[in-house]
Amino acid sequence: MRRTIPHAAALIAIATLTLASCTSEQLLTEVPADRAGFFNQEPAPGFGAMTRSTPLARDEVVRVTIGAEGGRIDLPGAGAALVVPRGALSEETDITMRAIAGHVVAFEFAPHGLTFETPATISVRARGTEAEEVLTRPGRDELEGQTLERYLGVYYEGDPAHGVDALETFEIRLHGDALVYEIEHFSGYVSASG
Repeated sequence: MRRTIPHAAALIAIATLTLASCTSEQLLTEVPADRAGFFNQEPAPGFGAMTRSTPLARDEVVRVTIGAEGGRIDLPGAGAALVVPRGALSEETDITMRAIAGHVVAFEFAPHGLTFETPATISVRARGTEAEEVLTRPGRDELEGQTLERYLGVYYEGDPAHGVDALETFEIRLHGDALVYEIEHFSGYVSASG
């Protein structure tokens, strides 16, 4: 289930103008290691950016060409992956996935504004993040495939070095040791917890 943030219509109009001016090479600047905040406003009451227990030392970036047959991008150092299903794209597209250095579990994708016919999936390994507690909860087996109430995927617009605006939130589900959520278009995404 997707939830729209208040004032999203105005923010989406701004994001559309911003994204239209971006090229596939324009990814956001590095986030300072001491950056305390990520969002200009929390994406939902009580939620903030999910963090890693050990910061990612440097950006991890991978570029893959994916076409109509679908494909996958893995960022093993960041414990993340993007899965594009068959039929989500109609032509071959160079896709870049970047995990942002630092504590925050955040990603940038290019080309900005790319839309999928069928949703793609972002997967984030829970181990090494504050979501690791989910893996050791009593009744953990019953959580498999279920929506996790204390976690959200968040589509954002802006530069993490200066604070971002949350535009949409997405349910996160548990699959194995990973938090998973679906996306329909590209820009920036962050995992959030509350």
